[in-house]
Amino acid sequence: MKFYSKKGKLILIVMLLLFVFWIAAIIGQLWPAVGILTLVIGMFLWIWFDTYYIIKDDKVYYKSAFIKGAISISIIHEIEKNKGLYAGMIKPALSTKGLILKYNRYDDILISPERADEFIAELQKINPDIKVS
Repeated sequence: MKFYSKKGKLILIVMLLLFVFWIAAIIGQLWPAVGILTLVIGMFLWIWFDTYYIIKDDKVYYKSAFIKGAISISIIHEIEKNKGLYAGMIKPALSTKGLILKYNRYDDILISPERADEFIAELQKINPDIKVS
């Protein structure tokens, strides 16, 4: 089952500001800035349209542009809801609040599926021992 990432206000504001600066650079004929901003906007669009999570078999697959990986659902022991940016090193999410999946002993990952409750229910079908807090 595929879940797209919830889009947060912060990333939307950043993208809008980049677009405004890009238009200003075009009007001002600042061509090096136009080139750099085009690349940055392209990267943000890639992340925007290519961030999702798939639950398949016994794994959660996550992808956000060039960041991708998988976590075995059987090793997830806790999910923290509505948590923010202070989770681990891996954050394939487009929102500052989401779900922190805790697995192994000290590993965690921040994700932000649009349908968080449905996502949690699907995980708990496979691993009913997952604690939600």
